[in-house]
Amino acid sequence: MRRKLTAFILAMAVFLQAVAFAAFSDIDPKSYYAEAVDRLSDYGVLSGKGEGVFDPDAGLTRAEMAKIATVVSGKEGEAAASYGTSLYSDMDGSYWASGYITVAAKNNLILGYPDGTYIPEKRLSFAEAVTVVLRLLGYSNQVLGDNWPEAYTAKAAELSLTQGMSYGDYDGITRADMAVILDRALLTDVAQTNTKLIEKMKYTITNECIVLATNSENKNLLSDEVSTTIGSYKVLNDIVKSYVTKKVKLVLNRDQKAVNVIPISQKGKEIIVQSVVGNEMAYTENGVASSMKIGDNSIVYYQGAKRTFADVSSKVETGMTMAVYFSDDGGYDYAVIKDFEMLGPFVITADFKGNETSVGGYPFTDPASLRVIRDGYESSLTQIKAYDVVYYNSVSNILYSYCDKVSGVYEKALPNKAGVSKIVLSGVEYDIETQNAVKLLGEYPGSYKINDYMTLLLGRDGRVVSAVNMTSADLTSYGIILSSFERKNEDTGIMENYLKAFTISGIVQEFRTDRDYRSYRGRVIEYKFTDGILIPRILTAQKISGKIDFDANRIGRYWFAKDAKIVDLLYSPAIDESGEAVAKIINLSDITIPSLNEAHVVHAETDSVFGDIQFIVLNNVTHGAYKYGIVTGRSAEAKDMRTSSTYKLLIDGTEKSYSQSKVFSPKEGDAVMVNIQNNSLVSLLPLAEVVTNGAFSAIDAQRVKIGKESYKLASDVQIYLYKDFKYTKISLDDIDSFKIQFARPFIDRPLTNGGLVRVLIVQE
Repeated sequence: MRRKLTAFILAMAVFLQAVAFAAFSDIDPKSYYAEAVDRLSDYGVLSGKGEGVFDPDAGLTRAEMAKIATVVSGKEGEAAASYGTSLYSDMDGSYWASGYITVAAKNNLILGYPDGTYIPEKRLSFAEAVTVVLRLLGYSNQVLGDNWPEAYTAKAAELSLTQGMSYGDYDGITRADMAVILDRALLTDVAQTNTKLIEKMKYTITNECIVLATNSENKNLLSDEVSTTIGSYKVLNDIVKSYVTKKVKLVLNRDQKAVNVIPISQKGKEIIVQSVVGNEMAYTENGVASSMKIGDNSIVYYQGAKRTFADVSSKVETGMTMAVYFSDDGGYDYAVIKDFEMLGPFVITADFKGNETSVGGYPFTDPASLRVIRDGYESSLTQIKAYDVVYYNSVSNILYSYCDKVSGVYEKALPNKAGVSKIVLSGVEYDIETQNAVKLLGEYPGSYKINDYMTLLLGRDGRVVSAVNMTSADLTSYGIILSSFERKNEDTGIMENYLKAFTISGIVQEFRTDRDYRSYRGRVIEYKFTDGILIPRILTAQKISGKIDFDANRIGRYWFAKDAKIVDLLYSPAIDESGEAVAKIINLSDITIPSLNEAHVVHAETDSVFGDIQFIVLNNVTHGAYKYGIVTGRSAEAKDMRTSSTYKLLIDGTEKSYSQSKVFSPKEGDAVMVNIQNNSLVSLLPLAEVVTNGAFSAIDAQRVKIGKESYKLASDVQIYLYKDFKYTKISLDDIDSFKIQFARPFIDRPLTNGGLVRVLIVQE
């Protein structure tokens, strides 16, 4: 059956597209409806009206409500199939919501009027909105009786759906209050079942669990991860953070990511431990001292693991925070120690050999089953190197190793050297974590002096654990010049030269320099300092080439050294252009081309023994500097012997015009790759269209099949539906809503050289 473009455009513009709550400029985060809008946006039920606006005080039409009801009931597919039909005299099949209105009517969710009309643009009343929501929840006239609307509004109040609202039955409902009602309804049981309404949308609800920690409590978790007693989950928002230590049921979307929680009623309190003697624990709660007895076999969660009080009582220290919960009869239920402290930090002084049984004088709980995580990845003892910073969790028997280092000039001690708690290194401020670092950076004999060049060893939260003098071979001694500028010295009032550099280890730093290095933007340098002033050694470009062996981790005859870095120089302005160079750290797997030639390489630093690559700077091989889209308009104007060109580009679904003196070759309708810097077009290049043979066959997240051939898609491929001489951006998830017959893939480089489909134009 045929899916219409018009329906899709309006659907995306009105209610289905999920939009991040933070993008709504007209919603006060403290408003009563803010969280509801946030969650419904994550669910894909509600979205804004475009340009970052939600319009919470606006009304809701009957057509829009039909769409919401269809989405919540999980019948979007039926709506797509029903598009083009109409049950009502005042609406033909081409109306954008005809499919949704038909499905909503057939399922008795929202009906037309006795005269055969639907009046789709009529504003929805409070009573009508409540009625639709209750029908979604399985309530009908057979259950509630024929006393409409009183029976429906009374039931909604009984279910607490409309708590705090004071509408008349026929008053128009606002988008804000509709969001609140829907948010409450989704976690309400469908009539005569134990199933929540949200489960109709193919969301799942977990068994009861305890939220043990998020990244705020346990830095070993990812920023979007939560740990519970039934496992770890990715989260789409911050709502879970307010339920740490509590019993909940998680609401998971189709990707098994937590988008909401269903709280479990319980009584508890948060206390600060003062002392533990036997089974007696003294504590304070809100500053008031008290005590309690805890049995040896009582459950306590410590460091994310389930223990008994007898197991952990010796580890409970003064000042620890503990959440204690009680059963319905007032007895002890469980407790969670919120502190995730670990042994360390320890600075490794020599490469590990792999047979170590302790660290920092603390023996491993079980060396045979020791788990090693280095910079967030599974690793082994042999991968731990000199100057790594490690921590050890004896409960979980995990050794965490961090190799973050930053080199630069010691510019300032804060608040002063005698009481140093943080320092400024080459323009960046760092907090100090250890007393050892205080002794090295404070006012102590043999400590580092202001303007000294040094390397800071950073711990798990980015604070300074130690400071060392490392050899020039260390990667933190190399960088790429991003920009050069002047800054006034606050003490002398004299303008001084500064340089911003991208360190090969991935950190952006600023250094005072001896002169202007603007003409060297994009060049690789080695840091050399005199009296705290950087006088960079501009490296002579060393080129390598060869086939990339992704399995063996090498390029041609050059192997990558352990901890080698790959940097992609995405953009480097010409000498007469303004702006900064742009670089980023990449992985070997990010490179799609099968081999490198010398033009791909800005500089490769190799060792003098085996010639192993220490670091390599590439010339935009990932095409990370480019955005991809379609030229939708082009014009040129000659004035005063100069030609000014205007290009209208459709990028990521948004159309924008750029006017400038440069003239580029792409014409209207061309798929292009564009480099935009400082809101100006640096380059505009046509993508190559793949010559295909056959009709569109299939598509997934990695490939599109046309005829008998499959073509690899870029992870950020732009898909545009072309119809009625217009291009409309669609997603992979939405493409099944259309009866696609033809597809035109456009690639950034030849297929034989790792080309990816960057733009895909499809037609019905």
